[in-house]
Amino acid sequence: MLAMDSSGSMTDSVLAEIHREIMEIIPHAEVWLIQFDTIIQEVRRLAPSDLTKPLVVRGRCVTDFRPPLSRNLIQRIKPA
Repeated sequence: MLAMDSSGSMTDSVLAEIHREIMEIIPHAEVWLIQFDTIIQEVRRLAPSDLTKPLVVRGRCVTDFRPPLSRNLIQRIKPA
């Protein structure tokens, strides 16, 4: 599970670096990407087919780190 801050304070260059790092992980592990700013914007399992797709950033508001750490969300994602 990767929680990515998608708030407006994240610059394009930082988001591009995060995207590169995520793409390196996908072939080796099951990856759930959680995009959040003040709320959870997206929860999605990434697949090898996502390696060729650009990262679409959701949100861009301010940052609150509590949503991706909520017990409800963590229990909802059950890695294989």
